[in-house]
Amino acid sequence: MPRTIYRPEVDGFAFVNNWTWEATDIATIKGIVTDALGAVEIALAPFIAVVEAPVFAAELAVPFIGPWLVAKTIEAENNAIINGIVNAITVGSYGLCGGMAFSSLDYWHKSWVVPRGNGPNDQPQDGTPLGTALREYIWNRLLQSVKDNIWTFLGWMAILHFDGASGGASLRDKTKAQLVTLRNSINGGTPVTVGLVGTTWNPLDNHQILIYGFEDNPDGTTTLFAYDNNFPGVESTMKLNFSGAMLEAVESNASAERGPLRGLFCTTYTPSTPPLADVVSQGLTISPAVTGVGKPVKVAMTASNVGFHDSPSFQLVVAGDSGAAVTGPAASIPVGGSRSLSGDLTFTALGNHKIATVATFPPFGGMTLSRFLPPQTSADTAGGSVVIVDEREINAVTDSACEVVNVVGGKAWYTVGVADMGTGLKFQWMVTGATILSGVTEQQVQVQLPAQAGVNYTLGVTVTRPDGGTSSGSETFQTLTVLAAGLAHVICEIGQILTQPPFQIPGGDPGPDQRIVVNPEEIATLAAAAQNLTTAANAAAASLASGGQLVLSATPRSTVTNVGNVANVANVANVANVANVARPAAGIRTTEPG
Repeated sequence: MPRTIYRPEVDGFAFVNNWTWEATDIATIKGIVTDALGAVEIALAPFIAVVEAPVFAAELAVPFIGPWLVAKTIEAENNAIINGIVNAITVGSYGLCGGMAFSSLDYWHKSWVVPRGNGPNDQPQDGTPLGTALREYIWNRLLQSVKDNIWTFLGWMAILHFDGASGGASLRDKTKAQLVTLRNSINGGTPVTVGLVGTTWNPLDNHQILIYGFEDNPDGTTTLFAYDNNFPGVESTMKLNFSGAMLEAVESNASAERGPLRGLFCTTYTPSTPPLADVVSQGLTISPAVTGVGKPVKVAMTASNVGFHDSPSFQLVVAGDSGAAVTGPAASIPVGGSRSLSGDLTFTALGNHKIATVATFPPFGGMTLSRFLPPQTSADTAGGSVVIVDEREINAVTDSACEVVNVVGGKAWYTVGVADMGTGLKFQWMVTGATILSGVTEQQVQVQLPAQAGVNYTLGVTVTRPDGGTSSGSETFQTLTVLAAGLAHVICEIGQILTQPPFQIPGGDPGPDQRIVVNPEEIATLAAAAQNLTTAANAAAASLASGGQLVLSATPRSTVTNVGNVANVANVANVANVANVARPAAGIRTTEPG
């Protein structure tokens, strides 16, 4: 059962399509109808040609005046229909059905709250600014619906009244074809305004409603689900049967003035911007604009009713694209009144998160509907966003990639990354296991390290934005002996050499048919690094043999390059197997100088 996200209890007006028309209103509509009477002649032409064929043949046989007689016959047939339609338009009470159907769909396309009114007899009337604004909008939308669709209404009425049997069959087939368009629109999620043609002679007694769902039944009939503005606040249905000589319809809300339904077509409709009703009058504020995971994001807004009479009852909601929303109680906002909402949102995922203000309605037909509140002015934003950032990353400040700073008794500088935090930041450093020398409120901090090897010390920092948003981070480091730091430094340098060309082969092993050319200078660089490693390793071994201590931190961030412990030297450079660097099987050759 395909249905769009539309419900008459929310998206339709609460007042009945019952209005007082003045003589000028009738004259306006009658003028539009009169201007479109050419549709009658166009629609009737093929029918007249078939029905009056024998008469035309006899008239054409009359000498001299045959064509004139045919023209007079056609004129008489057309005039009979035209006069019947025009004379049926009399002063009386008519609805604004096309205007109400169009206006309802206008609000739906905007996803705005509809100014439904306070009940069935609460039609907006001229006399107050808000009543006048909505009444005039509905009236102008009626005029547009008539101008855009009167040719179809008059053409179908002419076909039906010219010959009831063949005309009824023609409208049945036309309606069946129109259902293809209707189904496609609803399957795509968009309701459809439709025109209903009955047996009336008065085009103002025909009707326009809005279809938001359908069901094709096993017996070949089709049931349509509608907002019928003559019966507000309920779901209207019509079951269409195409198996007979003409269209037959079982309607939950039939119309005696219109007469039995004989045709239905999708009206020409173009969305328009309706009057504001329930709005964001004090724009949504979001503070801070950037913060960390799980930190509170304060939101606040005020909604006001600037539309016609009291708003429908709804719940104000400020929601992010994830996590729990901030909600208020379900209530109506009196005309001219306001309601505020504030609270905290939290987010667990990094990135840019959208935040929006919506009005949520109770479930109808199994659907919980939400509608947006537009800003009252350009300054009153109804939505926004917050950026959730990761924990702060703390790094040692070094002069080279392989410099080791966490040496016992030394002084080290550390910095925190803030590229995603904006400008105007404040910093607050903390340390345990060491002493801050300077920069406690700066981006870089200087620390006096402990005099003992193997001691853990932890740096922490909180970064605060001008809007109050904060992000923090911490890292734990471990002090190294001088010998261990020297050994780590050499290992890092060898690692740097072996990760640069020509030692790194794209795609892995070069294969038997490829050759890597290594210059003598490159071999000399590697040899010097290996010699340094040997010297450092020998010194470390001598220290251990004499009862000394060698400490290499297992903490991943103990050095800039995250070198592992000395037992894994083979994984970095496999220095003990240096011969493999120039093994013949790899196809490496050296070049002679010059």
